[in-house]
Amino acid sequence: MDSRAGRGIAQVYLRQPDSALANVDAALRLSPRDPLIYHWLAYRALCQALLGRWDEALESATDSVARNGSQVGYAVLAAAHAQRGQLAEASSAWTALERRVPGLQIDALASLTRGVAPDEVSGAALADALRHAAEAARA
Repeated sequence: MDSRAGRGIAQVYLRQPDSALANVDAALRLSPRDPLIYHWLAYRALCQALLGRWDEALESATDSVARNGSQVGYAVLAAAHAQRGQLAEASSAWTALERRVPGLQIDALASLTRGVAPDEVSGAALADALRHAAEAARA
């Protein structure tokens, strides 16, 4: 794993999405063929969502999932679609996430997203988008 990607992913959990995004982007530029690029793209999407950059988050999450879907990638993909009002797509991404994480609980995931958010507003926005995606999948 590129050290910048590792630093960026760690910074997500330190509630530093700006710094995390810069490091993940640097890793993507330096190692564009790394086999873990799908993972980096998923965390890039998460940072973008936490920063309220939903269109960019959707693009990064879509790229991540197309390469080799990770749990983070599918979660952000579902949230980004829900945030944009694309409930059929949000439902599809949420269902794919549930297949990868049997017994997934929206409350636990929403709590986790609040735990990495740099502030209450961005944490609530991501948690609400995830809830809308889960509701769309159950409708």
